[in-house]
Amino acid sequence: MASALRYLTKVLPNVRISIQKNLSGVSVDLFRRHSTAKKNDVDHYTSKDGLLESNQQRPEDGGMSAVDPTNRAFTYSVLGTSRFIYAAMARMTVVKVVSTLNIGRADAALALTEVETNSIKPGETLSVKWRGAPAFVKRRTPEEIASSQAYNWKTLRDPQSDEERVHGNDPQWVVVMANCTHLGCIPIANAGNYEGFFCPCHGSHYDNCGRIRQGPAPLNLHNPDFSVKGDLLIIG
Repeated sequence: MASALRYLTKVLPNVRISIQKNLSGVSVDLFRRHSTAKKNDVDHYTSKDGLLESNQQRPEDGGMSAVDPTNRAFTYSVLGTSRFIYAAMARMTVVKVVSTLNIGRADAALALTEVETNSIKPGETLSVKWRGAPAFVKRRTPEEIASSQAYNWKTLRDPQSDEERVHGNDPQWVVVMANCTHLGCIPIANAGNYEGFFCPCHGSHYDNCGRIRQGPAPLNLHNPDFSVKGDLLIIG
């Protein structure tokens, strides 16, 4: 018995080394043989439970396996849609710019307002519209002209001489916008402490050529360009 055990202790290490050397080669050989034997029988679209077949997962049945994994169709759709939107926005921008630059005859006509001077008597003020906004056309008397020209305009809050306000025209004519420079209210003509224009909302008083003389308004009434040609006064 003792001799048999001694024999086994000598043999077993040699057997273990031989098994370790040949195990990897045997495993690879077995795997290759198994793969070769089953290669022709493998179908990635079938299963034992039949769920893949019942859910039509095959590409020829229009299942999910038919979808392009790169989603090229979706990507092309998004790119095409975004480019169409950009092109439409660019077109709208160009159309707006061109329409703004090409002012029509009707719009050009609105830029000018013609007033018959014969319809306004000395001392009167006529309310008109220029470019859609209210304006005053005042025909001053000789006394009003002298009073306005005699005042020291350099001491005013918004210094402007009477000559500047008439734009080189006959001094009897004054054109001002009918919007108070304080909060945009419409003043009353031929009223106030200076018999010019008066805004009752907050008590701004302007003289007869529209210069601020008293009250919270910071600036004179806006004085657009105008010209007098015969019996017509043209604003703009």
